[in-house]
Amino acid sequence: MSPHWGLDQRYTAWWVATMLLSACAAVYLVVGRLKRVPEAYSTGLAPLAIAWICGLQAYLHYHQDYTIMFLNPRFAAVLITLGVILAWATVTRGDRRTFTVPSVTIVPLYAWFTLSLLALLSMEPAEWLYRNITDPSQAAWTAQMAVTIVWGLYASAMLSIGFWRRIMPLRLAALALFALTAVKLLLIDMANVSQIYRIISFFVMGTLMIAASYLYHKVEKQLKESDQASFSE
Repeated sequence: MSPHWGLDQRYTAWWVATMLLSACAAVYLVVGRLKRVPEAYSTGLAPLAIAWICGLQAYLHYHQDYTIMFLNPRFAAVLITLGVILAWATVTRGDRRTFTVPSVTIVPLYAWFTLSLLALLSMEPAEWLYRNITDPSQAAWTAQMAVTIVWGLYASAMLSIGFWRRIMPLRLAALALFALTAVKLLLIDMANVSQIYRIISFFVMGTLMIAASYLYHKVEKQLKESDQASFSE
């Protein structure tokens, strides 16, 4: 019997439990939506929270056959859970306009989804690279850089959606993530490279931050002018 047999069993149990509990939470959401049962909205959050915890446990347990980035059962299970969280926030916000829903705050649900998705997308490439690169120091540095790239792309997506949907908190969160990404790149990822490359990195990052700030304020001004024009009409 493989020495990892017990760990594999726990790994499988965690991601299966994640899927089942997410399905249970989705049933509560559908019942609350179709049958107009307000209590289902708050009651169903319990299995949803437990599903999220089970998904986290699946990532903490080793699995010897885990070799495909993003194409593995635990990623799918957690992604389903996050989809239910997003649906929960969206449906709850819409149903508040038609009938009384228990005081489940919408903003924490969206924040829960946003932060969890960022963590999920960061962990997948980082762990895959760390496990599949033989040189430990090279594996650690490459995994860190992968996380930085994911954060930069994620911040760009958040900023784009924030402008598209005109969501100010999302845009501010995107700027904060950009700043955190820059700090991580300069102080952690580039800590062990030669001085010349660190200087180049500082210069490039500073230029990008200035350009991003300029574009942000330009688009922000255009949105305000558009809103004022619509209001005057």
